[in-house]
Amino acid sequence: MQAHDTMDKDFEIAPPQRLPGRPRWGRWLAAVVAVAAAAGGGWWWSQRPAPPKAAVAPSGPRVQGDSIEFPANLMKSFGIAAQPAERRTMTDRLDLTGKAAFDPEHVAAVGTRTKGLIHEIKKFEGDRVKAGDVLAVVESTELAGIQAVLESTAARVEAARANADREHKLLADNLTTAREAEQAKAELAAAKAERAAAEQHVKALLRGASGRKLGEYELRSPIDGVVVERHVSPGQAIEDHIMAFRVADLHHLWVELTATDRQLRSLKVGDPVEVAPLTSPEQRLTGKISYIGDVIDPLTGTAPVRLEVVCEERMLRPGQAVRAVVTAVSRQREVLAVPREAVTWIDGRTVVFVQETPTRLRMVPVEIGGDDGQWQEVRAGLQPGQNVVTKGVFAVKGELYR
Repeated sequence: MQAHDTMDKDFEIAPPQRLPGRPRWGRWLAAVVAVAAAAGGGWWWSQRPAPPKAAVAPSGPRVQGDSIEFPANLMKSFGIAAQPAERRTMTDRLDLTGKAAFDPEHVAAVGTRTKGLIHEIKKFEGDRVKAGDVLAVVESTELAGIQAVLESTAARVEAARANADREHKLLADNLTTAREAEQAKAELAAAKAERAAAEQHVKALLRGASGRKLGEYELRSPIDGVVVERHVSPGQAIEDHIMAFRVADLHHLWVELTATDRQLRSLKVGDPVEVAPLTSPEQRLTGKISYIGDVIDPLTGTAPVRLEVVCEERMLRPGQAVRAVVTAVSRQREVLAVPREAVTWIDGRTVVFVQETPTRLRMVPVEIGGDDGQWQEVRAGLQPGQNVVTKGVFAVKGELYR
């Protein structure tokens, strides 16, 4: 029992001891103060003024009505540049459209003059020919009949001449009467007249052709050129009014253009023109206006304008669409002008972009007049000296539609 009591005493838990120093109520007060300080600090932090936000530079152009503000670096990257509108002496250049056509002075129609049969074709479309070359051979019974009449009348002339000579000699020897001599002379004159009529008939039928044998003749080209049309074939029966061939010198062409009433005021006969096919604008020919129409078509409001061109390298073909630029030399005048690239179209209006400040541009509608290929006349909307954008116009225009 004693041992057990002794063990219990060894394991007896001592009551908690208080630490010396601060009393218990002091620790509670410190905790309360700490909590209040923390709460007050949070409230003070939430009530502090917010720091000012840093200014952010705009990243792109700003559109305000008809004006656009560009950052300076973006103006440079877009390659935007301007120059002042100025007064210049300008010669108008007008753009006209039309087509190439045959020059009638260098086209020949080779036709038939008698009924007959195409015996042989010598030349076909695209063949180059010289004046006098045979195009086709024609057989004609009508021609044969007329040639027979010609030969008959020629024989009658010879017989009448012999009879008239004989009667003249007999009259000199008083072996015939003067009346018989006069009758023989009259018969000779009649025979000559019949022969002349027959010769003229044959010539009329063979005009532009040449005869070979009785009833046969050749159609020949009257000019140098190219066979552009053929309307007959071997063995074909023909009438006396068929255009068998058309031959054209394609080095000489007309260019037929159309001009509006407003454009006609600037055009004069003799004005120089540059012509190029619409499909090959780099191929250019030069010519001069030779004719300006006097009547305006009420349906189209245009009048014809014609020029003659020499096309040695055959760059144009009849019927080909062309663009012509006319330099109106009679229209030199002082105008306010800007480079052509400064003018653009927006919503159906011609406009330019005026530089109001180094970074601010304003869209300004303008009324334009003629141009000389490099400078554009401005009739209204600008003042001399105003800077207009000449480079980067497309980039500025694109910003309006973003």
